[in-house]
Amino acid sequence: MTNTRGRTPAHSSAFSSPTGGFTELAVGSGSDSDAEARTVKLRSSAAVAATIPYMLGFVPADSIVSTFFDRHGRLRLSARFDLPKRGGDLGSVAEVISRELARCEGVSMHLATFSDDEELCGDVLDALSELCRRRDIELLGAGMVAGNRWKSLTAAGCVESDGEPLTEGDPLDAACSMVLAGRSFVADRSDIEELVTGVEEVREAVQVELAQLRGRGDRRSTQSSGDSADDAQRRLEMEESIVGYLCGQRHAPEAPELADWAVSFRDSRLREPVLWCLSPAAPGEHEDLSVDDIISAWSWWVRATPSDAVAPVVAAMAAFAWQSGNGVLAAIAAEYALECDPASRLGRLVSRAVSASTPPAVWIDLMRSMTVEELRGCRWP
Repeated sequence: MTNTRGRTPAHSSAFSSPTGGFTELAVGSGSDSDAEARTVKLRSSAAVAATIPYMLGFVPADSIVSTFFDRHGRLRLSARFDLPKRGGDLGSVAEVISRELARCEGVSMHLATFSDDEELCGDVLDALSELCRRRDIELLGAGMVAGNRWKSLTAAGCVESDGEPLTEGDPLDAACSMVLAGRSFVADRSDIEELVTGVEEVREAVQVELAQLRGRGDRRSTQSSGDSADDAQRRLEMEESIVGYLCGQRHAPEAPELADWAVSFRDSRLREPVLWCLSPAAPGEHEDLSVDDIISAWSWWVRATPSDAVAPVVAAMAAFAWQSGNGVLAAIAAEYALECDPASRLGRLVSRAVSASTPPAVWIDLMRSMTVEELRGCRWP
């Protein structure tokens, strides 16, 4: 393979960017005063490659990863593509790269392949580098990640034989910065598949448990109007368990408990107090908790609950998203709640509120107008 362009792609030892020697990657969370601590500065192609698994959330085996930066050298987008087979067409990849670069207002790009096939990676990188040249896209770096080493594309259109270890110097510093900012990744594709299939298996197990509850004629599934001290105590214990799970204070429930939650959460005397405890109306008990963490736990709960029982769970998540200022998630969750149960009053309330651009303060004020004790004893029609 021969490169006739006479133009050497950026090398990790001569990395350049519009900001004068480095690009910036904002990670983590915190206040504006903490912004500097949440910025990772990447000073080489190898450092960019070392952070890719943290940005994607997994190690992208047999992949091409294009990382786009704006004119200030700040990360705008990381895009992963399957590495084509030998002799495969790169046209579709090239078109997507061009389109996404324009869409995210990127002016420069970094290319990395993740594979042990040096000849294939050299061909792919060489072809995409030529695309960058023809379209006046600044190429900050191009190379291959294999054996935990960064191997730059050479002027001859091949990748270096030895390369640079990602466990030393600048690449290691970049990876450590990501860890300190709370970023991590799963080891390989099988771990990701287990996360997805695991939820499906739990959902199937919950469906079995629900069938057993309904077969026994569980009184909670019939919305009985009766109540006793034992019922109230049971709801209170379940409320504490649910809030504890959503706030990361206990493990995720097993299938029998999830089925119990799904049946019981139809009762507003459980559902409303849970929302109250997680709202700003609560007296500071959970104010230091991350909304993102609660949403993540709630999303897992929704995914693990069968669709014929999930409406109260996802409607409550919609209400929490609304009060947290996430109107997009609130609308999606409310729509799902109404799809599963057109009679969902809470789903309809949130849907109408979001459509009418009603501010979250309205819901928060409603929560503050009642005590949690009143909510625990009041069943909404």
